[in-house]
Amino acid sequence: MRVVKISFLVLMILVTSFLVTGCWNYKEIDKMAIVSGVAVDKGKKEKIRLTVEIIQVSGGSNSVTSPKVITTEGKTIFDAARNAISIVGKKLYWSHVKVLIISKELAKKDVIPIMDWYKRDSETRFDVNLLISKGDCAAEILTGKILTDQIMSFELSNMIKNQKNLSKAPQSNMVVYCNQLEGEGIQPVLPTIELKKIANSKIPTIMGTGIFKADKVVGYIDGDETMNLLFVKDEVKGGVLVVDVKEKDKSTSVSLEIFKSKTEVKPIIDGKNIKMSIKIETETAIDEVTSDINIINQKGFEKVENLAEEKLKKQVTEVIKKVQHKYKADVFGFGSKVNQEDPKVWKKIEKDWDKKFENLEVSVDAKVHIRNSAELSRTLKVWK
Repeated sequence: MRVVKISFLVLMILVTSFLVTGCWNYKEIDKMAIVSGVAVDKGKKEKIRLTVEIIQVSGGSNSVTSPKVITTEGKTIFDAARNAISIVGKKLYWSHVKVLIISKELAKKDVIPIMDWYKRDSETRFDVNLLISKGDCAAEILTGKILTDQIMSFELSNMIKNQKNLSKAPQSNMVVYCNQLEGEGIQPVLPTIELKKIANSKIPTIMGTGIFKADKVVGYIDGDETMNLLFVKDEVKGGVLVVDVKEKDKSTSVSLEIFKSKTEVKPIIDGKNIKMSIKIETETAIDEVTSDINIINQKGFEKVENLAEEKLKKQVTEVIKKVQHKYKADVFGFGSKVNQEDPKVWKKIEKDWDKKFENLEVSVDAKVHIRNSAELSRTLKVWK
């Protein structure tokens, strides 16, 4: 019996040693062309133009990374990707892609082929950030001026992560987009990017939203409108509300930093009649006052809170009406809320939801709370 146990133990050790040593798909780094970013444009003669940013590693133990941008064309995206071998000399490796940028021309036509290729490939990751280029082409983004990082795609990825402090562009990756695309009662959105001229350089700027209806973009809203969209979707994690305060013959602008926000969207169903009730509650702090008007007291706080509530309510209502009447795309997910509240009612109306959404009555209520005034307990004044 003892011999059997020892034999079994030796066998287990041998089997385990084969399983834990190395990786089954291990590849030498110098035999790969590591892709960090992708841009997809419409090519010539109905072809697809694929532009990729490749990370080049050199220098041995003191390795140095540098980017290289190449462009290829093909009948399909996969065909274009394989054609890159003729330029790079290596097969492209997709597991480290940070951003996938789609041109506005392709976004207007159909993004399904792009999503299908990316999701089907075994090396790609579904957490890749998706962007729509509002410029002439998507490829120009990868060759823009870099401010903080050597690799453009890494810089864009950091910009997207830090949008939580701005709330002027939605955050969307492959998983989020495809879930919205296939979900009932909701249409997808993607952040927009374009090159802006700053100090004689073209700098990529991520701000604004592309509004989709099914798999095609139907329009855009700017950064300020995007914040109001994100309020409705309960996706505001930070940002700034600016309120104009008037007192007698003076006026000032007050910047409120958003610390926390919570939105409740509830459908009110009465037979065939459906209304949407939106309640927003936001915690802020006074971060800037542009004049010597004294608002750092209870009365001043209440006045600023009331003005902020009125402004927020007005702006959220305006962006809802714009999307309803101009784009007719339920990017807010009102239909999905109806489905969650009463699936039987949803089954009866889902085929006509586009028309119902366009004329849907929506009420907005906003509450803004000021919890402090940062490091100053009073407004600065000039001695005279």
